[in-house]
Amino acid sequence: MDWAGRIWGYIGAGGAVQGFATRYFLWDLIASIVHVNVLGWGSLVYAISALLVTSLGFRLFANYYGLNFILYKLSTPFLNIY
Repeated sequence: MDWAGRIWGYIGAGGAVQGFATRYFLWDLIASIVHVNVLGWGSLVYAISALLVTSLGFRLFANYYGLNFILYKLSTPFLNIY
């Protein structure tokens, strides 16, 4: 993908992946709000920032880089299985 495709391109599968990730981080935000006394304020700030960054990936100029962020955060669901 060239530089113009990275800025203005959109891939339907990428949008679906970002949709799934946004739903996960929304769930993470709700869980952090409900259990803030157990998880702490750091977890709440993390959930807010991750949801904002993932939601930014729906903007056309950030679609390509939003997927890179999701790949970076791929380990997060496995950390929460306890």
